[in-house]
Amino acid sequence: MVRRRLEKSSRPIMRKIPDTLLLAGTFLLFAFLEIWKIGSVSVFEWDEARYGIHALGMIQNDDFVNYYYLGTLDIRTGKPPLANWLIAGQYLIFGKNEWALRFHSVWATLLWFWVAWRLVSAYKTPRFACLTLLLLAATNGIIGFHVGRTGDADALLILFETAAVYFYLQYLDVGRPKALLWVGPLLGLGFLAKSVAVFFLLPGLFLYTLLRGRVRSVLFEKNGWITAGGFLVFPAIYFGLIHFWGEKWETSSYGGDSLWTTMLSFDILRRFTENIAEGSYDPLHIVHVLDINFNLWNYLFYLAVGWFGWRFWHTRDRWRARLCAPENRLLTLSFCIIISLSVLLTVSYNKHQWYFAPAWLFVAVVTVDFLMRVGKKYPQVHAVWAVLLVFTLSRKIVDTHAPDTRLRDFFRAHQARLASAEKIYTHPAIPQHYHLYLAWSNPHIGFVGESRPNPRALYFLEQKDVVARQLKPLDCIDGFCIAAGKNE
Repeated sequence: MVRRRLEKSSRPIMRKIPDTLLLAGTFLLFAFLEIWKIGSVSVFEWDEARYGIHALGMIQNDDFVNYYYLGTLDIRTGKPPLANWLIAGQYLIFGKNEWALRFHSVWATLLWFWVAWRLVSAYKTPRFACLTLLLLAATNGIIGFHVGRTGDADALLILFETAAVYFYLQYLDVGRPKALLWVGPLLGLGFLAKSVAVFFLLPGLFLYTLLRGRVRSVLFEKNGWITAGGFLVFPAIYFGLIHFWGEKWETSSYGGDSLWTTMLSFDILRRFTENIAEGSYDPLHIVHVLDINFNLWNYLFYLAVGWFGWRFWHTRDRWRARLCAPENRLLTLSFCIIISLSVLLTVSYNKHQWYFAPAWLFVAVVTVDFLMRVGKKYPQVHAVWAVLLVFTLSRKIVDTHAPDTRLRDFFRAHQARLASAEKIYTHPAIPQHYHLYLAWSNPHIGFVGESRPNPRALYFLEQKDVVARQLKPLDCIDGFCIAAGKNE
């Protein structure tokens, strides 16, 4: 029975040796692909670079509430500061480099592995759970861009979200009321990591609770109200920090006059309803995301959706009993989460591929469940997907082995020159990852409009601007140059 399996999952792990070895091997492979050469990859533009600059500004300005961009107040973001705080601490421990920028994503992803394993193995066998995580190790949804391999906040987000789901299921399917007390604080930490994105899985959980016929009991559960209060503590802390120590500004193009109001107007309302400058509306967003981050397994996932849909249709006269049967509960939960998040992202005007990150575990569950069920009738299926697993893991290893290090190598080669400059002048429109590398090298950054003749200063500008200003180019990369003044 599912209750017995769920209760067993919370005890010390007592597995047969093959299952234990499979778990250890899966974790080591997962950790290897997560950590290997993560400090060698050049910083990515946009969010990763912005987080790095904000964390550096916190240290330089001794201000851990407001965000600064190269010495000026940053009014374009309202995300809560947990990731920035962690990166600032990592700078102090490891120095200013790519490893320090991404270390929080490393430990968050590895902790997520254990939470995900416990969640899946609560309903399925340990072998099923390991195969699910092997699929995710072989693809890019978790160990990839903007989640596990970059210095963004998404690894923290999926860790806290998945842990909240696990404890909620311990309450709902095992009958442990005290497990519900963990849900609110975990969602609160997720809020501090990435604002309202922490709610992305809640519609799916509500749908699952509705199918289980437990909505009323959840609403009247005393611990549910306590955990809701536990969640509200975290937004209250963030609001208090901004209210007492936050800077205000004139309303920006992103809306709002403070970090709090910018978060409310931009991250909650405008991001999902307006055509802000983040691309055009894509009605096939989920299909494209699956192709990018779950390739080639996405085709088996489509087969799984069709196959389970066909089985559901042919047993529709007793659909409720089948969906809520103990052996199908994890599958039902997975479809509830996948469908609800897919609908939300499809109707939202602005979205990115990493918004789907909280659902990758459940996509993998559906795929493995399909392969296991079909494999019982057609054993040769196991050989086919074993070959596919070896191929996609090999491809992942090859991709990880050859990261893009050009930008990192360029700035490291000029580290001494940049550090010794009295000041470095650049342009606000230059991509953010260049600005981060400059700020790592030298805290004295200015913009060209402020520049005065200074033979001890350096410039980092587009090549055409170097020529127009009659500066002396020292070295260039991708159309941008380090240059010296006329008198050097």
